[in-house]
Amino acid sequence: MSTQYVIDIDNHVVRTTFSGRVTCRNIVEYASKLRGDPGFAPHFSELVMFGEDPDIQLSYLDWQSLSTTDPFLRSSKRAFVVQHRSAVLGAIRMHQTARSDAPNIRIFETEDEALSWLSEPERRAQAEGL
Repeated sequence: MSTQYVIDIDNHVVRTTFSGRVTCRNIVEYASKLRGDPGFAPHFSELVMFGEDPDIQLSYLDWQSLSTTDPFLRSSKRAFVVQHRSAVLGAIRMHQTARSDAPNIRIFETEDEALSWLSEPERRAQAEGL
């Protein structure tokens, strides 16, 4: 698996791209690396995209266990860009379900839609403590 991320400090967004085979262990390693990055803050939002032909090897129990290693706050917004017919869609729906259908986890078909949702005014105000 290859995981790449870029931290957009000004907009409080981590842009993450997963490609290849994605396992629970890979996600734990990514979370640890992100948590140790000095540019990261737990209140940031995350934009998640997938490279071509991702192979997500995560069960419902994996998604549940990952919540204990998640570097983001539970209230952080998570936007997943997934094509409607993609096999990834089912895996991300499992993630939503494991988080009790959290309203702060949404699936979008385009990056523009996801970024628009992540930048809604109430999110910026919350992050700045207003």
